[in-house]
Amino acid sequence: MRAYLSISLFVALCAGLAACKQPPGSRYGPDRETAERGLEAIERVGCAACHEIPGIDWPEGRTGPSLVGFDDIGLIAGALPNTPENLAAFVRNAPAAKPGSAMPAMPLSEEEARDVAEYLYGLDDD
Repeated sequence: MRAYLSISLFVALCAGLAACKQPPGSRYGPDRETAERGLEAIERVGCAACHEIPGIDWPEGRTGPSLVGFDDIGLIAGALPNTPENLAAFVRNAPAAKPGSAMPAMPLSEEEARDVAEYLYGLDDD
């Protein structure tokens, strides 16, 4: 009887594990060249003065939220759906994208803002 219970438990455990799905991968697959331009824009405008940003060693800002693992963030600034279009608009002109935002408008072109978004979507914390 004991062997039967052990085998039954083993079969149930295996069936349960087989039913588990793999964790989802990154929602976005950033283009390397575009992401590199995004990092250059981030460095030029000084985003790391307020944010902790992987790929930038100094400064390590603490005023704004950390951007480590940005790909997993559900809402941008706690209010905007996390889409490439919303992110580009927010990093370019946060007060217009989310009135009342403490983040200032940044001196970025629309293309640079899209590049920054591409870089941030590559910050998966796997």
